[in-house]
Amino acid sequence: MKVTGDQINLVIGDVMHLTAKVTNVKKQPAIKWSSSDEKVAVVDSNGNVTGVAVGRALITASAEV
Repeated sequence: MKVTGDQINLVIGDVMHLTAKVTNVKKQPAIKWSSSDEKVAVVDSNGNVTGVAVGRALITASAEV
C-alpha cells in the first residue's frame, strides 16, 4: 500500500487530506482510516486528518484484499 505523507505537522484546526492506494490489485478496495490518539488528531473515512491538540498520533490506513 502506498500512502501520501509519511510525516505531517498540523496546527490545531488544520486539515490535511491523505490518500492510500493498494498496489498490485485490479480493483481498489475501500480504505479504512484510524488515529492512534483522537485527542490529538482525528481522521475521517475519506482520509482527511484534523489537528485537535498538541501531541503525536499515528494515522493508519488499512484495506481488506
